[in-house]
Amino acid sequence: MRRASEVTLRVYDLSGGMARMMSGDVLGTTIEAVYHTGIVVHGREFWFGQGLQCAPESETQRQFGAPLRVETLGTTEVDEEMFQDFLREVSPRYTAETYNLLRHNCNNFSNEAATFLVGRGIDEKILNLPNVFLSTELGRALAPMLGMFEERMRNTQGGSALSTDGTTTSCVVEDAVPEPEKTKIAGLPELKPRKKLTTTPGGSASASSEDLAKMVRSLSQTFADHHERGADTQTATRAALASALGELVSDSARNE
Repeated sequence: MRRASEVTLRVYDLSGGMARMMSGDVLGTTIEAVYHTGIVVHGREFWFGQGLQCAPESETQRQFGAPLRVETLGTTEVDEEMFQDFLREVSPRYTAETYNLLRHNCNNFSNEAATFLVGRGIDEKILNLPNVFLSTELGRALAPMLGMFEERMRNTQGGSALSTDGTTTSCVVEDAVPEPEKTKIAGLPELKPRKKLTTTPGGSASASSEDLAKMVRSLSQTFADHHERGADTQTATRAALASALGELVSDSARNE
């Protein structure tokens, strides 16, 4: 008889609190977060970003911010070898190239993995968020920002979830942060600073984690200021985006 293992879901907010701040009265519906999820089983956390990745369960992945919550999905008799077989089977569909923030993301992987492990998927609210978000005026206005979050997820830190011996994987992650006794939502993610923008081989700049966190702060503050002065959602959003992008470019120029 196989030993049952607990399966949990770690739920994160990629927006660092911005989604909740900009919803509610403004949208007519509350959007809790821009969800990222990871499946925790057999002492490891598994997620879809730069392909299928993992890290030791004991290490909080602060590249995604502090978890909003941890949900217990149930127990499974699927052992590590069987789970590795599953990961190898689905891995061609979950690569950095196939990642899409709205149509094929970490939550789709979590849902498929949960179904395999415990026989049921994750909360529909998490899976349906892209449709809810883009059905709002603000969501459509913020659509240009989604590319930044998508690029961030394609470059997440983590070991490969696929083992070399077919049974286990070490999931070694550099710069991992030990999990504290209790994790609280502290607004914005605790992200590793970087001094300036990185440059892709094609010559275009991509935002570091520090840059993204700063942009989120700027967006939230500028949007709130304009909205309080009576600007409509579209105007406030355009002003917030322009201000945040301007600051990012200025910071990049100063750091060169």
